[in-house]
Parts: sequence; structure tokens; C-alpha cells
Amino acid sequence: MRKSIPIAFFLVLISVFAGARAQAGWVIEGSVGKGGRVNDPRGWEPTNVMFAPGYQILGILRPQLGIVGDLGDVKNSKFDLQLRPMLGIYPPILPLYARAIFAFQNLVHGPRHTAIGGAVGLKIGLPFIGLGIFAEAGVLPRFVSSTTQMVVEGRLGAFWVF
Repeated sequence: MRKSIPIAFFLVLISVFAGARAQAGWVIEGSVGKGGRVNDPRGWEPTNVMFAPGYQILGILRPQLGIVGDLGDVKNSKFDLQLRPMLGIYPPILPLYARAIFAFQNLVHGPRHTAIGGAVGLKIGLPFIGLGIFAEAGVLPRFVSSTTQMVVEGRLGAFWVF
């Protein structure tokens, strides 16, 4: 009985990775997000637009680099840029995913901030052509001077795996 558990686990891993291998390839993703600070000072964050190229490995892991443009649509804000290196886990069968996000914010107008957070989402796609849409919710704690600002963000977008 004990020997059959590792063998069964190994067979499940092989079947998941073998089926996912056909899904490996480049990824292009575009999305729009809106966030808000939930601790003091509370307030809306600028709407942002993200373009995130990446590569899907084994059909499960997806490293991406998000290039984010913050629009100046809230009081006292200007257009600014962010870089968001991300690593996502996308199970091939489930419509859910999770990703770790590392953000370098205010690259144009400063002062620069860093944020480390994550997101979970729902994806719906057509695997045979690689197109799909997604919705996600994320948390990005941002470190400003000696305080931490907690930012909650919602995002809608589309992707293409080719």
C-alpha cells in the first residue's frame, strides 16, 4: 500500500505536466485596474492600464513583466509608470489562478515606492486558440517612507497564449 501512493502521485504529476506541455508558449496580456487604499490616508488610486508579456512554462507557471501606466484620474495625480514582475500559477484544468506581484512604482514622477503582494483570479479561455479573459482581485502593500499603505486592486483583462 505504501509503495502505491508515491507511484500514483508520480503518475498524476506526469499526466498533468504532459497535458500542460502543449500549452507552453509566449503570453500577451492587457488589462485595466482600479485600486484603493484601505488604511489611512484612505482614497482611490489612479486607474491603470497594464501590458504584460511573458512566457508560460509547462502550462502552469507564467513569469511576466507588467508595464503599467497610471492615469491621472484622481486628485493630485499625474500619469506615471510602474514595472510589475509577476509569477503566476495557472492550473490547466481549473479556471482559477494566483500570482505573486512585485511592483516598482512612480518611475517617472517619484518618489519611488516598492510593493510586494499577490492576486487571485478567474480565467475563462479557449485553449485551442489561446484567447481568454480574466478578472482578478489583488493586494499590494506599498512601502512609503516608514509606513505601509495597503492597496486593494481589481483588474479586468484579456490574454493570448501562443
